[in-house]
Amino acid sequence: MGQKKIISYFVIGVLFYIGAFFLFFRSDRIEKNYQFDGVVQKIRYSDKHTPKVLINGEFYAVTFPNEDFQKKIEQGDSLIKKKNSRAYKLIKRRTGEVIFSR
Repeated sequence: MGQKKIISYFVIGVLFYIGAFFLFFRSDRIEKNYQFDGVVQKIRYSDKHTPKVLINGEFYAVTFPNEDFQKKIEQGDSLIKKKNSRAYKLIKRRTGEVIFSR
């Protein structure tokens, strides 16, 4: 392999990782700024099975809690999240069970 090919692959790799880190930190900042407390009116799942919940007329993507927590969210449950926190509190509609994300 020529020297120019190695350098071009290296540059492409570095740009890819910079872009990935930028997108990760951007999504982290967006989710940390979420603040809501209400009943899940509607729930949609993306192609990657990430839930988007409708609370008080606005959709929120629930990306950081583990997959087990995400699967427990149902329409009618109460979901609470404070600003600048990654912790979610889920209160099940039928049982009143309180589940915290980790």
